[in-house]
Amino acid sequence: MKGFETIHERALERKGGDAALNKLLPHVLTHDELIAIPDSRYLSMMAKGINQAGFHWQVIENKWPQFEEAFFGFDVEKLAYLPDNAWDAYLVDPRVVRNWQKIEAVYKNAVFMRELAQEHGSASRFFADWDNDDQFG
Repeated sequence: MKGFETIHERALERKGGDAALNKLLPHVLTHDELIAIPDSRYLSMMAKGINQAGFHWQVIENKWPQFEEAFFGFDVEKLAYLPDNAWDAYLVDPRVVRNWQKIEAVYKNAVFMRELAQEHGSASRFFADWDNDDQFG
């Protein structure tokens, strides 16, 4: 396996130097910018990633407004307290991918996000406070 330096040097050559390569990289949000993101948006991003697995990403992208509607804008509190029969109803809801594992993941992640919020004030704060040097933790 090639080391990062080798890969980085190749990228610099192919993209035309440091400035050109940096333009291609995503903007890294600051601590305050991460905290400002509502927990519902983190849950939405998690759900989108899970639902895109096994599908062409554009299918889920096109359907995403319907997911947002079906899952109450990914309101963490609302979803974490939905009764079982409401979750079962998603199995026949045409607005979402009717796959139990994907639906259950939304529920489990909503509960997880609620627990983070209870412990840290918000899931956003937990993510923002994560150690930058611990990318694999």
